[in-house]
Amino acid sequence: MRKRFIVISILTLLMLATSFLAKPASAQGIFDKECPECHGSGEIDCDKCNGIGKINCTKCAGSGSITCPNCDHGKIVCAKCAGSGKVTCTRCGASGEITCTKCAGSGRITTTVECPTCHGSGKIKPSIIMKSLDAWDWFNWALDWVVTVQGVFHNEEDQGAYATVTATVETLTAIYEESVREYFPPHEDVKVEIVIEEIEYGEDWKAWMYISWLDDISCPDCDGTGAETVVTTCPDCNGIGKVTCPDCHGTGKSNCPECNGMGTLNCPICKGTGKLDCPDCEETGKLNCPECYGSGKVTCTYCNGSGYVTDWTKVSIVSIIGVGAIGVLGYAITKRKKP
Repeated sequence: MRKRFIVISILTLLMLATSFLAKPASAQGIFDKECPECHGSGEIDCDKCNGIGKINCTKCAGSGSITCPNCDHGKIVCAKCAGSGKVTCTRCGASGEITCTKCAGSGRITTTVECPTCHGSGKIKPSIIMKSLDAWDWFNWALDWVVTVQGVFHNEEDQGAYATVTATVETLTAIYEESVREYFPPHEDVKVEIVIEEIEYGEDWKAWMYISWLDDISCPDCDGTGAETVVTTCPDCNGIGKVTCPDCHGTGKSNCPECNGMGTLNCPICKGTGKLDCPDCEETGKLNCPECYGSGKVTCTYCNGSGYVTDWTKVSIVSIIGVGAIGVLGYAITKRKKP
């Protein structure tokens, strides 16, 4: 036992002396340590998405919408008017004029007024004039003293007329009258004779004849209607019979009813917005990063995902000897403790 203790003591002294007196020698050792890039996690932030996991959609540049391919800023050309905003005026048939409604295209206005000749009655008294008058006395078969009065009348109208003609004989003591009804053809002379009998003989007398009553005839100016037709130039069309079309104002073209004269319509696909939801990103404007598949992390290339790296560290020979001595010392002590 004493011999073993002496050996241990010698080794200890040798170790101390070596550490103080000898120039330290060095060697290299292999150690595992935490990866300085991922700090032991084995993953680092994805460089492509900066660790977010999302990148801007390349189809819509991150806006979430794309330009509608069917239109120009939400508008399409109106098919009915080919984009002009105008169509052939259906009211005037492109002529720019329509029939004047006031005169029905005749250029004249017909107005009915009261006939100034008959004053609306439709009837007038005919004009029958006396052209000559004659009278003589004589005795008839009964030896009565009679007077014959004869007149010639002329009808100045274009139509025949009936009239009552009266003859009068006046003496110093009495007045005698007789009447007859006659028809007077148009524009003809009619001789009318009236005989007045039983005149007192021997007295002076005088005679005359006249028309005492005229039957009415139809007014020749209004044909018996009582109204007169007056024709004047139409004031709306100045006698032309045509007026400017109010729909197209004379151009022959009217606003397209489909686009209200704009020439374009809202696109039926994008409803006039000019944009459609991006089909790639479903309107979000973002896509999963193709490098990290949306996680935002990739395997650390420094440690290959292990979280640790192998490192070479310099250690001194003295340290090795010291450790070995301590080990021997410990072994000796352990042995010593055994029974």
